[in-house]
Amino acid sequence: MIRIVPFIVRHARFVLVVAVVLTLLAAGMTASLRPETSLQQLLDAKEPSVIAMSRVASRFPVAEDLLLFVELPPDAPPAAQPMLASFAERFSDAIRSDPEARDLIADIRFKADPEMLEFFEKVVVPNGLYYVNDDQYERLCERLTPRGMADQLGRSRSVLAVPGPAAEGLGRAILKDPLRLHEFLRGGMAQFPGVPSFTTSGMQLSADGRGLLMRLSGTRPPTDLPFCKQLIGVTHRIAASSNHEGLHIELSGAYAIAAHNVAAIRSDAIWNVCSAVTAFALLFAFLFRRPARYFLVAMAPVAMGILLGFAVYSVFSRTITPLAAVIGGSLSGIGIDYPIHFLSHYENLRRKGRSAADSAEAAISLISRPLFGAFVTTMLGFVVIIFSPIRVLRDFSIIGSLGLLGVWAATNIVLPAVVVLFDRGREDERTIVSRWIMPRRAGVFLARHSRFFVLASLALILVMVSAMGVLGIRPRFDAELSALHPRPNPPLDAQRRIAERMGLTVDSVLVHLSAETPDALLRLSHLARRALASPECRGAGIGGSFGLSSLLPDPAVVQQRSHTTALDASDRVEDDFTSAVAASTFRPGAFASYTTFLRTLVRPPVPPTMSDLLARPGVARLVLARDALDGRPAVESLMTVFTSGSMGDRTSRDVTLNAIHGALSGLQGVAVTGTVAITHDVETAIQSEFPFLLSLAVVAIFLYLVIDLRSLGLAVLASLPAAFSLLCLLLFLRITGRQVNIVNMVMMPLLLGITVDYGIFAVSLARTEPTVRGLLRHFSASFTAMLACAATTTLGFGSLIFTSVPAVSSLGWLINVGLIASVACMTLGVWPAVFAWSMRSRQARPCP
Repeated sequence: MIRIVPFIVRHARFVLVVAVVLTLLAAGMTASLRPETSLQQLLDAKEPSVIAMSRVASRFPVAEDLLLFVELPPDAPPAAQPMLASFAERFSDAIRSDPEARDLIADIRFKADPEMLEFFEKVVVPNGLYYVNDDQYERLCERLTPRGMADQLGRSRSVLAVPGPAAEGLGRAILKDPLRLHEFLRGGMAQFPGVPSFTTSGMQLSADGRGLLMRLSGTRPPTDLPFCKQLIGVTHRIAASSNHEGLHIELSGAYAIAAHNVAAIRSDAIWNVCSAVTAFALLFAFLFRRPARYFLVAMAPVAMGILLGFAVYSVFSRTITPLAAVIGGSLSGIGIDYPIHFLSHYENLRRKGRSAADSAEAAISLISRPLFGAFVTTMLGFVVIIFSPIRVLRDFSIIGSLGLLGVWAATNIVLPAVVVLFDRGREDERTIVSRWIMPRRAGVFLARHSRFFVLASLALILVMVSAMGVLGIRPRFDAELSALHPRPNPPLDAQRRIAERMGLTVDSVLVHLSAETPDALLRLSHLARRALASPECRGAGIGGSFGLSSLLPDPAVVQQRSHTTALDASDRVEDDFTSAVAASTFRPGAFASYTTFLRTLVRPPVPPTMSDLLARPGVARLVLARDALDGRPAVESLMTVFTSGSMGDRTSRDVTLNAIHGALSGLQGVAVTGTVAITHDVETAIQSEFPFLLSLAVVAIFLYLVIDLRSLGLAVLASLPAAFSLLCLLLFLRITGRQVNIVNMVMMPLLLGITVDYGIFAVSLARTEPTVRGLLRHFSASFTAMLACAATTTLGFGSLIFTSVPAVSSLGWLINVGLIASVACMTLGVWPAVFAWSMRSRQARPCP
C-alpha cells in the first residue's frame, strides 16, 4: 500500500474521479436493497422450526390474511351490534365497486363460510360413524342394540312426561333424535371449526359481541412489499369512507405488519446515518478550527467505503435485515477512526513545514502497520459472527466486514489524494489545526506516576473479577422475538388484541406435516393427532389440535368400521328400531324420517376423501398448502395445537414444547413451528453459540496480536482495553439485569475487535519510539486521536439507541458501555503501562 502512495499523490485528480464514479454506482446498487420483514428469514435457516415457519408463511394461504377488526364505540350499548353488520356490508360493497381494490383484494370473509356449512352438513354429519373415537363408537353400538334402543326410548318418554313450559321444546328435540345419537357425533367432531366460532347472525363476533373480525385475502403474497403498502393504503381509505358510525378499526395480519416494518426500518436506516453524521460534524466543530474541511476530508473515504460494502452485498442478496440496514451509522463511527489517525499525523507533519505530498506519504508510512492491525482486529470481530447460522447476525457481519474493508482501502488510496488536492497551492498555510489537543504535560504526569496507575488498574481488575466470581460470569439470555420488530408496532399489538378478543390462542404451536402422497399425508395427520392426545401431552397442558385429521377421517378407521360386524346390516338396525318404537308408548309413524337417518348413519354411502375437501376451497385453505388448491397433489398440511397453559411463562412453555416434541419425535415429515417454538429454538441457539463466538473472537484476535507484535507481553498489553471493556460489560449486565438477545449477542466479539485498536496504536507507537522522550513527542497527537476515535465510535453506535427495534437499540447501549470502559482503561492503564515498559526496557527517564 505504501508503494502506490507516490502514484496516488501524482495522479490525485484521476484517483478522485474514479472514486466518485464508483461511489455513484455503489449508491445506485445500494438503493435497490429492500428491507427483510419476514421474521423467519431473520433467523437460523437450518433450524427445522424456522424452515417449517418459512414454508407456512409462503405456501399456506391461511397465514396471509389481512385482518380488519371493527369494534363498537365504548359508549355504544350491546344492542348496537347491527352497526357492525352495516359497516361490513358497506365496506364489502365498496371493495367490489372500487377498481383499484378489486385488483388488490381477492376475497372478504366475515360470515360463516357457506362451503364450511355445506361440508359440515353434507360430508361430516352423514359420515359421523367414522369421526367418533373408539370409546364413543363402542357406546354408539351399544345404544343401537334392541336393549339400548328400548332404554333410550323409555328415557325420552320420561322426559316428555315432566310438566313445564320446556316440555314443548323437549318434545321437538326428541322427535328429531329419540336415541340421542348426536351427543356421540358432537363428541367426535368437537375440533371441527364450523359454526361454533360464529354467532347465530352468521358473523364472526368477539365473545362480548362488540367486535367483528373481517379477513381479506390479497391477490399477491405479503413478500411483495410495494403491494403490501398499496393494499394497506386502499383498505384504510375504504374503511374510513365506510365508517359512518364512529367505529374503532384496527388492521393486522401479515400484510399490515410487513408494511409497517418496512416503513420503520427505512426510517431507522435514514435516521441512523443522518444522526451519526450530524454528531460527527458537531464533534469536529468542537475539536478543530476548520471543522468543515476536516469533516469533509474525513468522511469522504468513510462514505465511499460503506457504500461499496453495501453495493457488493446487493450483488448476492436483494433484501437486507433490520440490523444490517442500520449499520451505516455505526460503521461510519468505526471507519472514521482510520481517517482521523491519518489526518492527525498528517497535520503534525504539515506543522513542521513539509509539503502536502510529502506529509501524505510520510503519514501513510507512519500509520500503515498499526492501521492495518486495527483493521484486521476489528475485521475479526465481524468475521467470527459469519459462523452464526442466524441470518440477522450473519448479514450484519458480512456488510460490516465489506464496509470496513472499503473504508480501510479508501483511507489508504482516496484520502491521500483528497488531502493533496485540498492543500495544493497552500504550502505555507496550516490546513487543519486542532482547536483542542491533549497537552503534553498530561503525558508527563502519566509517565511519572506510571507505576501507581498500573498497580491501581490491576487492583481494580482484581476486584471486578472477584465480583464476577460472586455474581456469576454467564449473562442471562432473552429469546423474545418481538424485540426484532420495530416499536411501537400497532399491527403487531392489534394481532394480539384480536386473538384475545376472539378467544383464539395468542401463542399457538403449529405443526407442519409433509408426505409423498395425499393418502400418506392424511395418515400422518391422524398419527400426529393421536400422539398429541396422549396422557403425557394432556398433562403438559395440550388441550387438542386442529388439522387435516379434524376434517377427514382416518383411512384405517374407515376400512375397519366399513367391515365391522357390530353394525353389520342397516336393515337389522332399522328393524330393531321399528320394533323398539312399536313396543314403546310412541306412535309407530312418529319417527319415519329418523329411520332414514339411521340407515345413512350405520352405512355411510361413500367415505369422505381428499376430493371432498378440495371441492370446497374455503375449507381446504384452513389446512392445506396453496399447491393443493391450484390442482397439484396435497402433500403439505398445517396443524394447530391448542394449549391451556401460559406460553409466555418460560417454564410452562418448555414443558409443553418438550411434550410435543416427545410425542411427535418418531414421525417422519413432522416439524414443530410457530412463534413459541421458534422462540424456544432461538434461545437454545443463543446459549450454545454465544460462548463459541466469544471464544473464537478472543483466540483469533490474540493470535493475530502475538504474530504481528512478535511479543507475548505486548500482545497482552494491547489487548488489555478489550479485556477490560468485556469485563465491565459482563458486570454491567449482571448488575442491571439486562439480557443478551439475538441481536446484541454480537456486541462482545465486535467490541473486542473495536477496543483492541486503541491498544494497538499505543503499543505500535512504543515500538516506533523506544524512549519516553519519543513517546511524549507523539503523545498529544496520538492520545487526542484516540479520544476523537472513541467519541466517533460512541456516537456511531449511540445512534442505534434511538432506532425503533428494541434488540438493535440495546446493542447501542451495551457497545457504548464497553467503549467508555476501554477509554478509561487506555487512559489510566495502558498508557501508563506503555511508559513503564519503555522506561524499563530502555532505561530512560521522562522528560521534565
